[in-house]
Amino acid sequence: MKFIVNRWNGWMPVESTALERIIMALIALAPVFYLSIPHWITNISILSILLILASSIFYRNYFSVYKNAALLPFLCMFLVYFLSIFVSQLGRGVFVSKEYLDQTRWLLGIPFFAFLYYFRIDFSLMLRWCAPLVVIFAWISSTFFIPSDAWGDRATIEFMDPLAFGFMSLSVGLMCLVTAILDLRRGGISKLAVLNLVGFLVGLYISLRSGSRTGWPAFPFVLLLIAVVQFEKSTKGRIYSVLLLVLPLCVIALLSTTFRMRMADFVNEVSSYPWHGGVASDTSVGMRITFYRLGVYYFSESPWFGWGDRGYLVIKDAAEVLRFSTAYTRDFAYHALFHSEWTTQAVRFGVLGLFAVFWVFAVPVYFFFTRLRSHTHAALMGLAFLMCQLAASFSTEIYSSKGMITFSVVVVSGLLVSILAGNGNTDR
Repeated sequence: MKFIVNRWNGWMPVESTALERIIMALIALAPVFYLSIPHWITNISILSILLILASSIFYRNYFSVYKNAALLPFLCMFLVYFLSIFVSQLGRGVFVSKEYLDQTRWLLGIPFFAFLYYFRIDFSLMLRWCAPLVVIFAWISSTFFIPSDAWGDRATIEFMDPLAFGFMSLSVGLMCLVTAILDLRRGGISKLAVLNLVGFLVGLYISLRSGSRTGWPAFPFVLLLIAVVQFEKSTKGRIYSVLLLVLPLCVIALLSTTFRMRMADFVNEVSSYPWHGGVASDTSVGMRITFYRLGVYYFSESPWFGWGDRGYLVIKDAAEVLRFSTAYTRDFAYHALFHSEWTTQAVRFGVLGLFAVFWVFAVPVYFFFTRLRSHTHAALMGLAFLMCQLAASFSTEIYSSKGMITFSVVVVSGLLVSILAGNGNTDR
């Protein structure tokens, strides 16, 4: 099937109906206003799914692509959270619909992925233009239209806390950095390179202004990955690699007071934590360390099927946890979760909850790594996004809201299809 890949005429298959072109436009627009307009991605994604289902009934069966056994690991990505909840409830003999509410958004990936794969859409081409718009509109919205003053001087919008706003902006900003560097190396300064460079700087600025450390450990690793992949193993290439890795970090450290203060707080709180015994203070980092210790204990008491959302109340204040945690920290974890996707899902749904988190990261990360040479651009964008999400998953619940799940489903499934669909190497 022939594709139009001119960046201004769109990325539409020639042999498609008007309805299918509308669906493709909606999928491309779905991420754009996620960080700037309330409920945008939810409404657009639901509309897209309804149109995909209608088109599948009246025109062609997109879901036939799943007859390809090679797609099974990717299909399981969209099912594993749902299945972990079901098996956990089955083992506990407790069936609560509320536990499915947010996680059902993973199921949206099934029709999204099928539709994009059926038409062999190179979603990475769309994302190269859409990603910078996500953070640019986020900055406009958080500065002029719906800024939130509930968090002091930490920048965010009314419908998202600064922690999530910061690491999501950084995740998108790192994808923009990939496009900016690759486009500059291919053809010099271009509109796409400039737009993505602006997108990266805006995403970085939002992350710093949000006061969030979440996701930041991924930054040097993404820089290192870009440097290793892009620069040849020569003396000149190694110099470029070192400069790419060191200069941005030095500039941020020198120019951002917020970054220096947050890093200093992190070091001080880790060093002052009572590692050898005693009750930890209720500081930001100290509480997160204690959350892990609490989670390990609660998980050990019901490892196979977990406790559900609030089932561990019967052991919340057990003698074992009184030795190292305050009542405030235990109550905080009980009502606001453990600030870790891994810990929260392990306590909620046992080993299958832990496996679900592992699967949704391991499958795409491994796939993108194995395609770094053949599909450099799409693979690097996917890894930049997922490495930031992975880093964030150890200090917050990254899949605790419908919007974050839907955004990740659209971005990751789209980039996977860009490589899987066999469009050839469009990255170099």
